[in-house]
Amino acid sequence: MLGSAGRQATQLHDLSLSLGNFFAAGPAISLPIFTGGRIRSNVAVQKARWKQTQILYQSTVLNSLEETENALVNYSQEQERRDRLQAARVAEPDGA
Repeated sequence: MLGSAGRQATQLHDLSLSLGNFFAAGPAISLPIFTGGRIRSNVAVQKARWKQTQILYQSTVLNSLEETENALVNYSQEQERRDRLQAARVAEPDGA
């Protein structure tokens, strides 16, 4: 909130303290009343950006979980392969 003070004369050359002068003093309030919907549009844009950020975050988390699951499956499959190779080596005759 800002304050203002002013003086207005009825004619340009009449700046003396006569009856035709107007004085005003008091607080000034500035509110964006006629903004053509810019404030609502800005709020809608910010909400859309927030939603987009949430979706991107969820997508990143889901991709990370998928990569982790794939890595665990691959690890398990390699462990089974190693176990089969070791069993095959033990089962081989000594001469081979």
